[in-house]
Amino acid sequence: MSDDENLSEEEEAEEEEEYDGEVEQVDDEDDDEDEDLELGACLGLLSLKISEEEVEEEDTTMELGDLPHPFVVRDLEPSDFRKGHLKLLEQLTKVGDVSEEAFTKRVEEMRKLGDFHHVVVIEDVEKQAIVATATLLVELKLARNCGKVGHIEDVVVDQTVRGQRLGQRVVCHLAGLAEQLGCYKVILDCTEANAPFYEKCGFKPKELQMAQYF
Repeated sequence: MSDDENLSEEEEAEEEEEYDGEVEQVDDEDDDEDEDLELGACLGLLSLKISEEEVEEEDTTMELGDLPHPFVVRDLEPSDFRKGHLKLLEQLTKVGDVSEEAFTKRVEEMRKLGDFHHVVVIEDVEKQAIVATATLLVELKLARNCGKVGHIEDVVVDQTVRGQRLGQRVVCHLAGLAEQLGCYKVILDCTEANAPFYEKCGFKPKELQMAQYF
């Protein structure tokens, strides 16, 4: 299939369904409300250059240890199936019928990937519910002296706790982790409406993202 060939009507319909989880930007005088706009449709590519001199340095770090009670941040665990992790992801995209057994198996597979796959969650320990999550994938490259590139995916904050900078915390945490792992940049996809949120995390617009669904 050539790069210029359009998606079929069926693929376009599937793509539109996936975007049902996209969060719309709402005008609000409180800037914190805007900071938790989450990742939706794949319409744009943003990049955080970690080691290139021409990019202005920005403070993209944010302490996760000072999360307000009752929130704690940690890695994804198999028990998070019962704490609503999949229901949270459904606020972003289609999840499907995933059993607890399948969930547990996939989490264990992710763990075996070590530093190449990190899923971070924020839990409300009082409610025993997952309220925020994001994923970092590390790509090995031959370019850039066999460099590494970080990819941030599946960023979502539960509707009930937006406005508390939880989204910014997990994104900045994963960007910092990518730097620690030796990535020369970290990139992600987002809608145009959500770009201001990621710019607050230190990202800048870069090129255009394309997708082909199967």
